[in-house]
Amino acid sequence: MSEKERVKKVIVIDPVSETVSETRYKSYEELYDLGNFDLFTCSIVDYNSDTDKGNDLLIDDEGLLKRKQRYFTFTGVGTFAGRGLLIGTNYSTGESISTSWTLDQAIRAVSFEPEGFKIDPYMQFIGLN
Repeated sequence: MSEKERVKKVIVIDPVSETVSETRYKSYEELYDLGNFDLFTCSIVDYNSDTDKGNDLLIDDEGLLKRKQRYFTFTGVGTFAGRGLLIGTNYSTGESISTSWTLDQAIRAVSFEPEGFKIDPYMQFIGLN
């Protein structure tokens, strides 16, 4: 595999600067720095059953627990705390690939919540009889 094939496109959504930008990464370790998170949750954005590929949004798993957090909404997916990374995924292998979204598509899908907006974290326990 050539060096160029290992470099993958990712779209970074930053609610603090209210920007959506495109960059490249070589290894999954770089995603932690790009996302500014220690743990992440993966939310499916789209999936093509013919190719078994799609795009996922990586979000800060601890985002709701951080103070002075900023939020963004991704149309059709949800509202999230902290940075988001839009990456491509090959579901048959589990490997990340370049996102198939263009920067313009991502810009149209993202809106930023105003400063002061907050989602309170919660847990619910349901007893089983």
